[in-house]
Amino acid sequence: MDKIAIGKLMKSRRKGLDRSQFDVCNGICDVSSYSRIERGLVDSSADILIYLFERLGLSTEILNNSINEQDDRIRQVIREASHENAHGDQKHALSLLETISEEYENFSQANKQRYDTVDTMIAYEEGIITNKERLTNMEKALRMTVPNYDIDNLPPLLTNTESLILRYIANAYAVLESYDIAIKVYYYLKSRENKKSDRYAASKNLVHICYNLSKCLGQVGRYDECIEVAKEGMCCCEYVSNISMLPSCMYNCVWSLVLRNNDGDREEAKRLIDKISELNTPMTWNGDGLKSGIYDILNTYINHISSSSVSSIG
Repeated sequence: MDKIAIGKLMKSRRKGLDRSQFDVCNGICDVSSYSRIERGLVDSSADILIYLFERLGLSTEILNNSINEQDDRIRQVIREASHENAHGDQKHALSLLETISEEYENFSQANKQRYDTVDTMIAYEEGIITNKERLTNMEKALRMTVPNYDIDNLPPLLTNTESLILRYIANAYAVLESYDIAIKVYYYLKSRENKKSDRYAASKNLVHICYNLSKCLGQVGRYDECIEVAKEGMCCCEYVSNISMLPSCMYNCVWSLVLRNNDGDREEAKRLIDKISELNTPMTWNGDGLKSGIYDILNTYINHISSSSVSSIG
């Protein structure tokens, strides 16, 4: 796709979102440069276009042919490191980042942000940094492209990396038991994903957002919301065939059903427990532990023991 067609596509999408040029480009490029991109008057770097496309919710596949080979190589290594970290292999993830660390100063801004995000998560998972340090590092990484970021003034549009960073920020606030802040950020991210045209990609992100949001809602006693959000997470798990997260979302739902204790809640909780038992396969994350924990909660309810003695959610 040539630069004129790209510019028209971006302008049409931005108008459809009812957003200003500043909303799209803030922290990525200046407004005058963005205006020239929309008018097809300038060839911008592929990495900048990728970030602009992501903020607009456009597929970046049409830009693949124009991506700088060096930038793409760095991006692929960071992506692989992120994948390894998410699957619990922090040492391999760290070794991958070390292969490109000496090139850091020559990274594009987008790749620096991606690198710092994954590097921070690996350091946190390895116990090298504390949760508070994780929060500080993530907020610093976000300000690379959202310079006016404030927890009370969240950006109107996000790239995929910015969205991931915000999710980690919310996770950090949840660990600090600042649940109101975490809930606010998770709801913001959930709303953003629900507006995406790519339902499958959105659902993959919503699995994790809904799990963490429902967990926080349960912690502060907002059981109706916890149940609703957990069920949305369950639907997303089934849609994208994420069997590993499905019992975790179910667990949060059971927890709030038991503690809400409306008519029919105990029966629904039992039905969900049966479903979790059916999912208790080698593919299910911590299946035995989850099932055992749920039965403990249900028995607590049945035996009329005070809810204060019930184990923590999730």
